[in-house]
Amino acid sequence: MVREKDKGMTMIDVRSPSEYAESTIPGSVNIPLFDDQERAEIGTLYKRVSVDAAKERGLEIVSAKLPSLSVNLPIYKDPSPCSVGGGHA
Repeated sequence: MVREKDKGMTMIDVRSPSEYAESTIPGSVNIPLFDDQERAEIGTLYKRVSVDAAKERGLEIVSAKLPSLSVNLPIYKDPSPCSVGGGHA
């Protein structure tokens, strides 16, 4: 989730663009882990090869995208300290 300036939390929807366009959670932000072609590829592997093959391919795709996802993700850190202690929130 991302902290929205004045409204609390904003949901991050990681579904593909076509899934997001079909049905959205009001106020959510779409940051897809898979584009529509990647989603179709993984679905095909799931049905025709195996669940494990689909999981492996999904991990390959997401792993390659992680650096750019984390750089482009607009995160607003809460300035209050963690309630557990140690100042990590």
